[in-house]
Amino acid sequence: MKNSAANIPVVIVGGGPVGLFLAIALLKNGIDCKVIEKRKEPVADSRSLGIHPVSLELFDELGITTPFLEEGLKIKRGIALTATKKLGEIHFSDCPKPHDYILACPQSTTERILRDELRKLNKDALITKAEFIRFEESENSVTTYFSRGQETQQISSQFLIGCDGKNSQVRQAASIHYSGKRYPDTYIMGDFTDTTDFGADAAVFLPKDGLIECFPLPNGMRRWVVKTRDYISDPDDELLASFVKQRIGHDISGTKSTMLSSFGVQH
Repeated sequence: MKNSAANIPVVIVGGGPVGLFLAIALLKNGIDCKVIEKRKEPVADSRSLGIHPVSLELFDELGITTPFLEEGLKIKRGIALTATKKLGEIHFSDCPKPHDYILACPQSTTERILRDELRKLNKDALITKAEFIRFEESENSVTTYFSRGQETQQISSQFLIGCDGKNSQVRQAASIHYSGKRYPDTYIMGDFTDTTDFGADAAVFLPKDGLIECFPLPNGMRRWVVKTRDYISDPDDELLASFVKQRIGHDISGTKSTMLSSFGVQH
């Protein structure tokens, strides 16, 4: 077994946006840390994409906002419609400046930027291809065990923080009860070439047969989100396009698609 580091203040399990942001905040405040992440590279697709003003304000405090603004797209208006007419709109420009918008930035870009910012502070802070196994507590420290390939390694720290998502292995290892609930709502979503006239506006359609949302993305793409009656485990482009065509009359079939998935809602 290899001891990867001497006793450091904080070990973070999970190198997604939350874990990376936390590590940057700690290092900027003079607190050493390590991040354990099982993936070698950032996520490859867009996934979560909306960065809200309060998050941008936190980025401002850490001095990391600029690259997000350079690669993201500002959404300053949302429009509500039926299948045939406009119902109303909301202007984010009425929110406090300077961040009077929602920033559309694919999670793949967000993770890449945060990794870059973390490496500027400490090139060795992020340990990739590392999977959490367990932890052991003593009176003054916690030892975290993780695997890298065929080898088990360990790090001692004062604090262990789990940023490893809704199925957190850290939470389970700590026997912390999770009382989450799954809601009946289900959706499919996909990113397609933008063939609408909405430009940088977000749009929410409220037809009787099911909600449809669409949000602009950088590079001429648009995220489509369609509410479904039941969870669809294996959606395809044609299915999503057929929902959009049937409900609001807009045709996205045959256009470029870069991501497609189903999801549910839970807390």
